[in-house]
Amino acid sequence: MRDTTRDYTIAQFRLYASLGFPSKAQVVADKTMHRALQLDLLAVADTLNALTNSGKDYICQAVSAVYFVAPTKPLHKGEINLRVTKFAVSNYTDERTVFRWLKEARLLCADYRGLNIGTGKDVSRESS
Repeated sequence: MRDTTRDYTIAQFRLYASLGFPSKAQVVADKTMHRALQLDLLAVADTLNALTNSGKDYICQAVSAVYFVAPTKPLHKGEINLRVTKFAVSNYTDERTVFRWLKEARLLCADYRGLNIGTGKDVSRESS
């Protein structure tokens, strides 16, 4: 099943890369940046930090190899699949595992951004 925020979070990761991987301090200090853009970039930074700090740097590597390549160029059909295959082969794992890692990163990013990720978790948060 596809996560409902997939396209949005992929765009967040690509935008972060296209802007040169700004630090949280750089994002916060930029007063000209639209608030929604700041929140998107902070969510990506928080996601990468959380993954690294929890020993899941391999997921950051997958995100980098799949989403950070040529971030300003439009994605073509099958391009993500090709990048996943290339990453899987060069890291001695299988495509399904890489796709699972990417999904974990996307859902974590969506959660940091405050997006409804359709798990029911967000609904129950309000009703306490």
